[in-house]
Amino acid sequence: MPVTLSDHAVRHTSTVPASAGWETDLFVREYDGHSGPPSGRRAVLMLHGRSVPVLAGFDLRHTSYSWADALAKAGYDVFLMDLQGSGRSPRPKMDDPCNVNPAVHESLLTPNPLSGRREPGYPYQLNNSNSDRDELHTVVEYIRRLRGVAKVSFVGWSAASFVMGPYAIAHPDTV
Repeated sequence: MPVTLSDHAVRHTSTVPASAGWETDLFVREYDGHSGPPSGRRAVLMLHGRSVPVLAGFDLRHTSYSWADALAKAGYDVFLMDLQGSGRSPRPKMDDPCNVNPAVHESLLTPNPLSGRREPGYPYQLNNSNSDRDELHTVVEYIRRLRGVAKVSFVGWSAASFVMGPYAIAHPDTV
């Protein structure tokens, strides 16, 4: 069965404390393996843990290993998302020169180890459970609208359970 691969930029209003209110685009990759009537679509959303972005975990594409591709070939519409700060989604906005000039990053990290204590250039936490669930909600609703499905199945590992589990409990009508 042919599979169509496409990347989406899903518009989201950030609730990450460091960039609350900022309009951003979340990275979502789709493997569309559906063939048949639109009413028969089945959508799956994959989310990573904290240590490995989604593409490295579910979409390795080394020889024949891609869990997303395998599910798509079985007829599913498979979506993979990265939360803010991971993979191809944007980093939280910080009013800090480090956000604009990569050379500043290097100056903060060398000499290694650091010569002394460093204070953060922003007064916020980067994300939290609520902001992660807000991003998941945005992507779930995007998939439901895009593919006309009532429910989206979840596949995740490790820390994805902290995002997907509470979301699924709160939204049994859509998951």
